[in-house]
Formats: sequence, structure tokens, C-alpha cells
Amino acid sequence: MFPPLCSRIKIQLRDNDPVNNTVIGTHYIDLKNISNDGDKGFLPTFGPNFVHMYGSTRDYSLLDENYSLNTGLGEGVSYRARLLIAIRTEITDNIDIIPADVEVESTFPVVEHSYGKNEEFFLFGTILEATMIDKRLGEKPVYLEMSIGNAGNTLDGYNQPSQEHADSDVEEPQLGKV
Repeated sequence: MFPPLCSRIKIQLRDNDPVNNTVIGTHYIDLKNISNDGDKGFLPTFGPNFVHMYGSTRDYSLLDENYSLNTGLGEGVSYRARLLIAIRTEITDNIDIIPADVEVESTFPVVEHSYGKNEEFFLFGTILEATMIDKRLGEKPVYLEMSIGNAGNTLDGYNQPSQEHADSDVEEPQLGKV
């Protein structure tokens, strides 16, 4: 149906650093997953769909030993962003010199509630053991962190819930006089 000149689309997220815009997350979209080149196939089409971006932990040091996780060479461990992406392929008859810039089209505002509602929930997690810690760290304090997004993340900060619920299932204990 069409001879693709590449096998995947690379989407990179960069921070807004005034000195160096560092890549903080990469996601690949494989063309084989969003198209079919058979007799009854279809051109690459995707979304609109949310793509979740992950990268290395943000320790804000000069040398990031896990930088490869930001460039897609491994599976990232820290949540970076959620992008709403749509891909549409159009075949044209005229061959123009295509500019190297990405064409950004204005779109209608996205209603966040139409793509699933956000609910607060309680999650209990436990770390039963931590093995295979380097012997050089044996005498030093070791900290373990478990987080979902930035909630509980000690480096990137804590995001407060959007609203407090007045009708909570758990009642606060009342202190009485003895």
C-alpha cells in the first residue's frame, strides 16, 4: 500500500531550561501498530489518545547516569507527562519541498472530564525487603521511595489534591475531656 521510509515515530519531551533543553522523556510509536500495508490495509492513523511519558529520576546533578532512560533506550521509572496525540496520514499528488518544522494546528480545547474522571483513592504499598544493595552503602543510611506521579516524590515536590472532600468515610477521632 505504501513504502514507509521509517519504522517508527519518535516523540521527545524536553524541559524548559534556559541553558540546555534536556530530553526528559521519549516515546516511540511503531508504524506497524498503527497501520496495515495489506490489500485491505490503512495508512498510519492514531488517536486521539493519551501517551504517557516516563524518564529517569530527576536528581538535578550535572551528570545523569540514567540519561538513557530519558532517550528511550530503556524503560523510564519516573512519570513525566501525559500528551494527547493524534496522527493522520494524507496522500497528495503534488510533491512540494516539505519544511523541516513541525506543523502545529490549533484545535478545540480538550475537556479533561471527557477522557475519564479523576478519582482520589487510597493505596497501601509495602516494601518487604531490599536486597542486593551495594556493600559500599551498607554503613550509610538507605532511603526507599514509592510514588505515583509526584505524590510522595521527595525531589520533584508534592501535588496537593485538587479539593478536599467534606463527606469523608473516615471520621476524625474526637478528643474529649477526662
